[in-house]
Amino acid sequence: MSVKLGIAPIAWSNDDMPELGGDTSLEQCLSEASQAGFIGIESGGKFPKTSEELLPKLNEFKLNLCSGWYGANLRKHSVKDEIASITSAHGLSAKLRIHWAKSCCNSNWSNCSQSKCQK
Repeated sequence: MSVKLGIAPIAWSNDDMPELGGDTSLEQCLSEASQAGFIGIESGGKFPKTSEELLPKLNEFKLNLCSGWYGANLRKHSVKDEIASITSAHGLSAKLRIHWAKSCCNSNWSNCSQSKCQK
């Protein structure tokens, strides 16, 4: 049995809190992930959004895309519209999608005025 390991780019930078690793380049993230022995990486905010741009960048570092994050806004859009959005915007499709439905803050917890989202 073989195991394939992937990692999330949050180990290098945080999309929700840009002050944590915001100055770390995508190239540094991909290079270090590859050097550490990972063969896959999750997409993140610094990643190209189309297959035409993303795949050559991943190939350069001998990495595969193993997952991706997309924050759906089901309070404003239907499930059908969200699926169409991620498929057309990124030019990617998958048999399995995991969506996180944003409730109010658009991932910016520090600016949220709703007490249920504040830490």
